[in-house]
Amino acid sequence: MKILVTGGSGFVGGALCAQSVARGWETVALSRRVLNHGKSFSVDLSRPFTLDFNPDVVVHAAARSSPWGRRREFEAQNIEATRNVIAFCERRGNPHLVYVSTSAVLYEQRHQYDMTEELPPPVRFINEYARTKFAGEELVRRYPGPQTIVRPRAVFGPGDTVVFPRILRAAQEGKFPLIESDEIVMADLIYIDTLVDYILRAIDRRVTGLYHLTNHHPVALVAFLRDIFSRLGLPVPSRC
Repeated sequence: MKILVTGGSGFVGGALCAQSVARGWETVALSRRVLNHGKSFSVDLSRPFTLDFNPDVVVHAAARSSPWGRRREFEAQNIEATRNVIAFCERRGNPHLVYVSTSAVLYEQRHQYDMTEELPPPVRFINEYARTKFAGEELVRRYPGPQTIVRPRAVFGPGDTVVFPRILRAAQEGKFPLIESDEIVMADLIYIDTLVDYILRAIDRRVTGLYHLTNHHPVALVAFLRDIFSRLGLPVPSRC
């Protein structure tokens, strides 16, 4: 198997590259820095690019995932980058394209339970990240080769630089608001190894289509966070 992974130095892309190399696959990563596994190249995906490599599968995991930033930065790194990855695939015989999207494309400020793949996007996206990732999905849907779109829930685990590091840093600084409510707020996450396993299964079985990915183990969010803070010896936030 020959696999090309964009965002190879990122949380999801890096974990996927490590597993593909462990499987003995010929792995090439497009990343911001040189990796310790497989071959890696520094490429500006917001511009058309070429590469002397004919992959069997391309996993597009690169994205601008910051909750803030300029509109044009999100469009360049999430929309134009996806367009250029698709153009590369079309020049290389239309390999299986796996697009790592996000559940944020469906987020609204209300209760959301049992969200299926048939659920339409909101009238207004929560932020530029969600808007541009959904725009990327639309581009992938028009790709002439086999394509898979996955929408993982909040990803956590070793190598996480987004979800728990921000929560723990805010808690350490006494800035994390723990909102008390009579309602039990439920949340479903996905562990990094679980996500990578799902992606590898999709590649192995040539699974196509759109899939929501979670641990399928919802947790009571406030109790979950209190338990984590307690285990780490952090003061339980009381700021509301």
